[in-house]
Amino acid sequence: MRIERPAKARVCWRWLTGVLVCAEVWWGGTLLRAQPAGGQDGGDTPGELVLTLEACVRRAVANHPQLQAARARVATAQAARRQARLWPNPELELASEDGPLNRGSFAEESKQTVGVAQTIPFPGKKRLESAMARLELTRAEHQWRAVLLSVIREVKLARVRVLGWKAVLEATRESVKVAEALSAAVHERFRAGAVGEVDVLRAETLLEETRLELEEARIRWREALQELALLVGAPVRDKLDVVGRLREEPDPALVGRQPAEWLPHHPLVVAGRAEVKRAEVAVTRSSREAWRDVTLRVRGGRAGPADDVVAEVGLTLPLPVWDRGRYRMTEALARREESQAALAAGQRELLLTWEREKLRLEGTAAQVRRLRREVLPRTEKAVDLLRAGYQAGKFDLLVLLDAERAAAEARRAHARALLEMNLAHVELEALMDAEMPELFWEDGSSETKPRPETVTPGQVEVER
Repeated sequence: MRIERPAKARVCWRWLTGVLVCAEVWWGGTLLRAQPAGGQDGGDTPGELVLTLEACVRRAVANHPQLQAARARVATAQAARRQARLWPNPELELASEDGPLNRGSFAEESKQTVGVAQTIPFPGKKRLESAMARLELTRAEHQWRAVLLSVIREVKLARVRVLGWKAVLEATRESVKVAEALSAAVHERFRAGAVGEVDVLRAETLLEETRLELEEARIRWREALQELALLVGAPVRDKLDVVGRLREEPDPALVGRQPAEWLPHHPLVVAGRAEVKRAEVAVTRSSREAWRDVTLRVRGGRAGPADDVVAEVGLTLPLPVWDRGRYRMTEALARREESQAALAAGQRELLLTWEREKLRLEGTAAQVRRLRREVLPRTEKAVDLLRAGYQAGKFDLLVLLDAERAAAEARRAHARALLEMNLAHVELEALMDAEMPELFWEDGSSETKPRPETVTPGQVEVER
């Protein structure tokens, strides 16, 4: 059954519906105008994110999970250091004893006392434990520095790969254009009967090889772009604007530095030395395990029906009968030997990495210089001369195209060598940059921060 509304009700309903529609359109337009250009999620549109080196580092160290874990380990070591200074808590003792069970009232005739028991650590134990906790904190701080340098290294390598493979990609595109022109010219000469089928196959093979190299360069560039985007916490996109240029020459100060200048200050080495010193202190601490902590008791109360006032003083001293601390000493000695071997292995690995990357840097730098100073000028000059000769009718088009192909190959080789040189340069920077610039601190502040404490072999300050 259909119910007809009155005319005035229909008019009011239509008017109210129109008002609601207008309000919805106005509100929706306001929301759209208030949204950022990237869409509803407020993200950046492709191509709007400009990444300099400083921006990449700041974004990467802001919320990197490895840095968060390292900071948590530092906070754990700080709490453990404060805990190591504290004595055990005293114990409240309530006793009711020496009361008869077969006669009278136990509560009236027993001795009732209340007291406190305090465990007193053996002299020197808390001092050694505090020193061990301090060295553990030093190790955690320098491990955090090592993680920070590792994150910066990853960001720099990803950025260099993006810039380097982009240059290789552009050079390979030029090679593809020259190979396509050369293949078209050979096909035209083949139709005219000037060249044979072998020349056609050779030109087509060269073109396909160049196209394969172009696809490889495009894949490597996209992989580097994706890696950098993941490191800096940006959406994966192809239009990230990575600002900067690759280094044309290595830093002479970096190449000239010797291991004696940077190895003792490397965070991993300092952390290893702190661990060795902590193991040495642990050996001294384990030698005192045979001397147990004593417990002092003081109690007072009433005894018997006469409510005599009583006081008691007691001392508990564990006897080292079964456990004399021998195995703890053996464990501490083994851990000291392990820490010493780990320190030596870490220093050796750093030295091997330094030698390998230095040789790589020197070799690629020599290739870059030779390509830039000798090969590229000669190929460009040969192309100019052959182009002038072709325009004058002295040379064939195939000769000019072959010279252009050689010039394109030289530019691509230069781009690859420049990429390898910059990668090796970043690896050496990661080894030698023990003093980090201000912009590399993870909180983004600009003030100069003090360097964490350095532990030298055979020297430790024991807190008292």
